[in-house]
Amino acid sequence: MNSISVSARWARTLPLALPLLLCVLLLSALSVWEPYWQTNDDVGMAMRVEGFGSIAVPSRNLIFSNALWGAFIQCIPSVRGLLGYSLVTYLVLLTVALVACHFLIRRGMGPWAAVVAVFSVFFYPCVFPQFTVVSGLAGMAAVLALLDYRERRGNGALFLCFILALVSYLIRWNEFLFIVAVSIPLWLSLRILRDRAFLLLFLAIAAASLAAIAFDRASYSDISWAKYNAFNAVRVKLTDYGLADYLKTLPLHSSSDLSSNDFDLLRNWFFVDDNLTSSRTMEALRQAVPGELSAPRNVGRGIESIRSAWQDPRAFPLALAGLVIGALLGSLRVWLCLFLFYAGLFYTGYIGRPGVFRAYYPALSACLLWMIAQASALRGTRRWLAYIALCSLAASTFWQTVKQHQQIDEMVQDIRRDVKELGTDVIVTWGGYFPYEYVYSPFDRNLHNAGFRFYSLSSGTYAPTSLAYRLESEKPGWFVQRLLSSQGLDFSGYADRPIPAQGEYLRNYCMQRHRGELELKVVKNLGSIVVVNARCITGNKG
Repeated sequence: MNSISVSARWARTLPLALPLLLCVLLLSALSVWEPYWQTNDDVGMAMRVEGFGSIAVPSRNLIFSNALWGAFIQCIPSVRGLLGYSLVTYLVLLTVALVACHFLIRRGMGPWAAVVAVFSVFFYPCVFPQFTVVSGLAGMAAVLALLDYRERRGNGALFLCFILALVSYLIRWNEFLFIVAVSIPLWLSLRILRDRAFLLLFLAIAAASLAAIAFDRASYSDISWAKYNAFNAVRVKLTDYGLADYLKTLPLHSSSDLSSNDFDLLRNWFFVDDNLTSSRTMEALRQAVPGELSAPRNVGRGIESIRSAWQDPRAFPLALAGLVIGALLGSLRVWLCLFLFYAGLFYTGYIGRPGVFRAYYPALSACLLWMIAQASALRGTRRWLAYIALCSLAASTFWQTVKQHQQIDEMVQDIRRDVKELGTDVIVTWGGYFPYEYVYSPFDRNLHNAGFRFYSLSSGTYAPTSLAYRLESEKPGWFVQRLLSSQGLDFSGYADRPIPAQGEYLRNYCMQRHRGELELKVVKNLGSIVVVNARCITGNKG
């Protein structure tokens, strides 16, 4: 009798304990494999919130995420040196993992299988976090909560769906919409559309999103943001969607006063010369290009984008497991989800941005976990085949993540040692040529207090919170004047590539725009990174 009651108690406790065990497992993994940011975007947003590095004034305006999310992060204090941005990132990741595991178990998935499934999806983004991935995974968990409500009509699931959907939207609105679009075949039905609570949920999410949009727009409405706002829409097309490369192929140089080298500079985040980015120049481009100022659509790039999900070793196990489990389920709704995912992947490539891993990884992961949520209906051999696919995915994900970490870990430690020698003078960093994501790791407790001052050539150059903006405001043309002076500019970046094209773009800029000759000289060789002084020597001294 006692053994029966113990077994029953254990059966009730296990579904509650295992999601918590999963979070402990993920946290334990982070003590073995120190996490590194996947891209420098998160570092940039942490700088904007906290006010260090390339940022002169802290602000809630994150640029890539909603300003309301920035305001929330500003309310989170640092804990033992860990920045609030990092704490919030892991709070969301671990909460979403917990919720996903909980709802998979409630859907009838074996508790241990649910843990394996969620670990397979969350291990990589925990070791290499990125805000777009975090947004997509939060959206995925919101859909799982909605699916649970669709079956059980529990108000708790509906409330979780609202919170997770709002968090996903605030972090990266377009990723949230991608997740929602892909999930539609799973939850859409006449019954759910007639459900009053669901309609209230829809209205609540819509109202909260509109309020967030209004708050975000108000945050950028100050006159100091005018130049950033005016140029950013074109900037995105130039740097991210192939517009600069397309314009190089057109005979526009005489009408726009931009050379082929100028377009190379614009594609590589060089916005500090008003001759390249002025409203007059942009208007000349609009007049010279027929139709919309954007690169032409490209079917080949759309196909390339689909192939990327099968060619990237980080995504291939997910894509294969999704195909296998989808075939085992044989569900039209599941196949429609996969179709919408690949259609979305094709479209992103078609409009000029193929194969962005951080954009499609959450949606691919979401498809897989939504399939696994249906897999409780499988019986016999099909169920075991699904478990085998799941275990293979977990092993492959673990191996790929650990392998990538081992490949860069020694380099990262060298970078973090060498960067301490930079000092506190203004250093120019050029786009992704400086290893921000490795200098400032998520668990960094010291380097954000080191007093580094970076003039960053990036999407935030015109942001009024940046050090670049402050320097240019105090002395208009600061960057160009320093480049032309005897003092020159100090650039820092990777030892083998501190600036784009080994300085060729800057050399052509010096020659074409200032009739000078560029002098590049290594002033600090720190090992993994270098400091290079650049001077544009003209006939005029100074």
